[in-house]
Amino acid sequence: MPQNPTPVARRYYPRLSEIVTVDNLPEFLSFVQDGLNEIFEKIHYKNLQYSKSYRGDAAFYSLDIISAKKIALPLPGRF
Repeated sequence: MPQNPTPVARRYYPRLSEIVTVDNLPEFLSFVQDGLNEIFEKIHYKNLQYSKSYRGDAAFYSLDIISAKKIALPLPGRF
């Protein structure tokens, strides 16, 4: 008789909103702030890597996006 399989532990991935807020975005993106707030709460990430220059005037960021649901955002001007 087969034994019950060991339950798979769920992994924790932090929310994107923990590292990116709409306050960090340029002013010209203010028209999408509400939508981005909602999306950043639902998106998680892993494998965050970053480096900043000594003077802090340049930076590089890389991460993998994790989402349980399809992500869709209407873009203005798109037909």
